[in-house]
Amino acid sequence: MLQQQPVPVHLIGCCYSELVSHFLNHPDPLQRHIPLGLLRKKSENRAWRLPYVATHPQPDSLLQATDLVFLIRPQ
Repeated sequence: MLQQQPVPVHLIGCCYSELVSHFLNHPDPLQRHIPLGLLRKKSENRAWRLPYVATHPQPDSLLQATDLVFLIRPQ
């Protein structure tokens, strides 16, 4: 099942690679999900109001409080 959810609070400001590790290596097997990308607001240009999808962002991309994560998870 494809799901969209906010970035976990403790990962805001961390790298995308840490988010991937968080979901793939979660101690609870039912919480292990595959991140596909982020839904981001275009914060650097306020004139552009539409969000965009970043599929497989660079591992060093910093996570923002406004990001949403696309996840594949078990049903």
